[in-house]
Amino acid sequence: YDIWYSKNLRYQGGIDHFNAGLFYEPRDLWFMPWATYDAYFFENYRESLQQFYVGATLPISRSLQGYVRAGYAWSEGDRGEGTEDGTFVWDVGLNHQIDRQWSQSAVFGNSYRVSPLLETTHGLYATYSLNFKSAYSSFFAGATATWAHIEPRGDYSSLYTAYAGFNIDDLTSVRGTVIYAPTDFAIGDREVWLYRAELDRLLTPTLTLQFIYQLTDYHTTPVDGSYVDNMFMIALSKKL
Repeated sequence: YDIWYSKNLRYQGGIDHFNAGLFYEPRDLWFMPWATYDAYFFENYRESLQQFYVGATLPISRSLQGYVRAGYAWSEGDRGEGTEDGTFVWDVGLNHQIDRQWSQSAVFGNSYRVSPLLETTHGLYATYSLNFKSAYSSFFAGATATWAHIEPRGDYSSLYTAYAGFNIDDLTSVRGTVIYAPTDFAIGDREVWLYRAELDRLLTPTLTLQFIYQLTDYHTTPVDGSYVDNMFMIALSKKL
């Protein structure tokens, strides 16, 4: 898809994301090993960020599951600053099914991530998520908080997400999302509010049609670089 970085649409860019995974469920092991590969290509393939992980899912109890993964990241161009020669990445996580309706998870690690704001960041981070899915209706909701120390500049960023939606029928769902992302840069501060409305329609068991509207509101200090981005997207996603 295409994105615009300036309020006057003077600079247009794009992102292509490729992901592949291999998962193995052995009968003679108490854990499930797996491997994943992620590649992000920016600016008509002039820049890229790629990561390869090996990991394992670890069942701790009937309601608690952990995972650990480690890997290697490398880049070309300006994305993923400092990884042209490669760098080690890792994280660990816990998933807890509290009851029939509530679940929570926590992750801690040091890796590269592409945020909902389509920005690439690297450094230590911690994430906590709480999710709800009604056992008596089609309603679902959740919230996520992420705190990160961005290397090599030493900036600090946070990302708070809340969403809610419901399934209209077995094939159609609607969702609303709000994201608040304050960042403390060495040269100033930035606040971003992102609002998204989404309609998903399952066309086949493996093919989904999506209609998305997104408004992003940027505010920066001490230099006033405030502006608003609007985006409407129609997408088809297919599970292989």
